[in-house]
Amino acid sequence: MWPHVQLKKEIEQILPDMAIETVESIDSTNDELMRRIRSGHTRPTLLVAQHQTAGKGRHDNPWLAKPGECLMFSLCLPIDPLSWSGLSLAVGLSIVQSLDPNQQLGLKLKWPNDIWVGRIDAPKKLAGILIETVMPTVRTTQARSVVVGVGINIATPSNDNMRIEPIGLENLVPNINAPDLLLRLIKNLIQDIMSFAQTGFSILQDSFNKRDILLMQEIALSDGRIGMAVGVDNQGQLKVQGDDELWLINSSDIQIRSKA
Repeated sequence: MWPHVQLKKEIEQILPDMAIETVESIDSTNDELMRRIRSGHTRPTLLVAQHQTAGKGRHDNPWLAKPGECLMFSLCLPIDPLSWSGLSLAVGLSIVQSLDPNQQLGLKLKWPNDIWVGRIDAPKKLAGILIETVMPTVRTTQARSVVVGVGINIATPSNDNMRIEPIGLENLVPNINAPDLLLRLIKNLIQDIMSFAQTGFSILQDSFNKRDILLMQEIALSDGRIGMAVGVDNQGQLKVQGDDELWLINSSDIQIRSKA
């Protein structure tokens, strides 16, 4: 079902030596590519799975989906950016620009690694992004590789123990399926990641802020601080205005504060 010929045609314009692999089931596409990199296999790779038995999101939270109801893939890419800061934001921005270029579907970016749909008072989660970097444990010419994992709901999964209600893309784009979705976004995504390695996040700052669902919302940080989200800086850090100072957040769980 996966369009290998079309995928190869799209990708070889950017990375001619990229391997394209699809599997029915695997524990985690990210984990598999991480294992390969550690053993010295750093070839650029797109690994797509129909089903993951141990898929994971940020903080090792499980990413669960029934076979065929989610597009799940990981990329191993040979990039060496001056700064890794903002990469997950660049990935999210690339995906929403490919899927919703005119902002008609209401796709929004939730810092640092989620794609949400709808209003801030009733958001629904469409996709998640997981960035991992790894050093080989054997001698190679590649100092470090990045694995970019993406999970996009096609059908709406069950809402078991999810803090944010999920949504499937088929609710927004009728008759969409995982292979067509992959073709729609993969070329731009790889190109945008390669461009990020050259230019960093700063040129994407304004575009991200235009899609930022947290912008001008009161939020609570994982350490208990409460402030107003006022966008991201040129490194992709979240800017939060406290009572008397501006905080720059690199990594934190973010919750929308209840207005009640």
